[in-house]
Amino acid sequence: MTFKFTEAKVIIISFLALFFLLFIHYGSEVFSHLYNPENITSIHTILELFSICMAIAIFTYGYKTFPFTKSRQLFFLSFLFFTVAFLDLLHMISFEDMPDFITESSMDKSVWFGTLARLVQAISLVWILLLSDKKVIKDLRIYYFASSIAIVSFIGFIIYRYEAYLPPLSIENQGNTLLKDIIGYVICALLLVTILIVIKRYIVEKKDAYLYIALALWSLLMAEVAFDVYSFVNDIDKILAHIFKVMGFFYIIKGFYFSTIDEAKEAEAQVRAVKQELHDVLREQLGIISTIVKQNGKFIHTLCDGELLYKLGLTVEDTYNKSVDEFFVTPHNIKTVNTYLNRAWNSKEKITFEIKHNNLDMLISIKPIIVKGKVVKLVGSVTDVTKIKEMEEVIRDIDRFKLVAELAAGVAHEIRNPLTTVKGFLHLLNERNDEKDQTFVKVVLAELDRIESITNEFMDLSRPKSSKFKDEDLVEILKQVILFLEPSATKLSVTIHFNYIKGMKNVHCQKNQMKQVFINFIKNAMEAMPKGGNLYIDADQDLDHTRIRFTDEGVGIPEELIDQVGNAFFTMKETGNGLGVMMSKRIIEEHKGFMEISSKEGEGTSIVLTLPTVNQFSISLSKQT
Repeated sequence: MTFKFTEAKVIIISFLALFFLLFIHYGSEVFSHLYNPENITSIHTILELFSICMAIAIFTYGYKTFPFTKSRQLFFLSFLFFTVAFLDLLHMISFEDMPDFITESSMDKSVWFGTLARLVQAISLVWILLLSDKKVIKDLRIYYFASSIAIVSFIGFIIYRYEAYLPPLSIENQGNTLLKDIIGYVICALLLVTILIVIKRYIVEKKDAYLYIALALWSLLMAEVAFDVYSFVNDIDKILAHIFKVMGFFYIIKGFYFSTIDEAKEAEAQVRAVKQELHDVLREQLGIISTIVKQNGKFIHTLCDGELLYKLGLTVEDTYNKSVDEFFVTPHNIKTVNTYLNRAWNSKEKITFEIKHNNLDMLISIKPIIVKGKVVKLVGSVTDVTKIKEMEEVIRDIDRFKLVAELAAGVAHEIRNPLTTVKGFLHLLNERNDEKDQTFVKVVLAELDRIESITNEFMDLSRPKSSKFKDEDLVEILKQVILFLEPSATKLSVTIHFNYIKGMKNVHCQKNQMKQVFINFIKNAMEAMPKGGNLYIDADQDLDHTRIRFTDEGVGIPEELIDQVGNAFFTMKETGNGLGVMMSKRIIEEHKGFMEISSKEGEGTSIVLTLPTVNQFSISLSKQT
């Protein structure tokens, strides 16, 4: 079993208190000469003033903090010690040799007041600690204040008025009477019961406050024992009892109030931690989260945070307690946003709308917070949907491309029919023996083959893409793509150089997808050379892999941006969207290959596509399955 520091401290103090009580009591003859018995009244007054002041402090703190704590235990505790403070005051001023108050001061009155104060205190502490600490709804402080005064007045009236009829509790030179002993035993029993209640609470809840309350009750128990064993009014045991009483009141304050303050501070620290965590979460939120209130007809930000806020060059401080108009600068946006904010506020319904701000497309959602039928604030979220809009535009471009492809296929189909006829007649002319005519016919046939090849490409664009893989000749596919793009290259003053190894093995691929990849990289290379240049396409192969290298003499890519190539929407072209390279990279990966990029700014870029050969592709598939 391990002890906490607080547990160990409370146990040590408790044993020291018991040891000190026994040591002083049994060594009273030794210590009696340390003080003058004639000063007992002054010593008693000083010690009682200490305990009275502490009792008043317990009452004042509980009374003042009630509107905040609403604690039933602290409420009754404060009025208990208000009652105890006044009974102790009457006990002090009626003490022997004190100036007369109402009647002549006497030890009998003083003992009755002191004993009743401790009895009321012990009974009330048991009752208070047995109470569940619920919240007090009504503020009844004035009534309990009046009740406490009434109780003290009643007890004071009885003792002062009927002092002669009250049985004595203490007899000089003889000690306590039987009645005083019985009352003392009852008080000790009540304090022991209360200590057990508190210890049980501590075992369950593990709150340090209960340890200090237990120590307070133990100190009051030691005080009661000391009060019950003295024989003379000037016994040193009586002085010790008052010291224990002051000590008990101190730990009552520490247990019920100081520990509550510590718990409140801990709870406040937890709240701050939660707020900071919430703040961090809001800051990491990709968009903007805000709360808006309406003041004097204007909408004011009370909270505005999120990653998008910083992307716009603003901070939380820039928007806090500021008008929404200062956020949306342009008159058109101010009017639009205020219109929708007023609509949400008045209709009490969620509103969603879009605006363009700082070249960003923003989706704004506004939801009213309603309390007792009235809108008290608006909670808003702002999301940057620019990329989504760009994607939608790309999809529209794809749809347009499909339409153009279908139209091109139709045109190509119509061109192919007369081409077939022309080629037929040219073949007939070619059979003549005129060498000059044959030369011209061969040139024309070659150009017609070129036109037919281009029309075939248009036809391919409109055909449904088959996902079925076949063994294909990449060199032949590259030749077709180069033939298709050569007119564009000539227009851009770009010369395409194609080098390959003869007899290369086929690659297991989807032909149209590979055409798309080659078209994307060749077009990107040509566009990277606005002033013209050379594009080198090299195909080579080893036992397991086929490599296609595209090397241009273009502007190149900065080294720090190379890792971003292939990400959606990353592009260095003003009109590009980065999807071409992304789709090409994905196709290569679906073919169990990979892409490598090297570039030097101002000198050019080299892209190497590595694909498995037919045998290697089959092996990789079998490993996956």
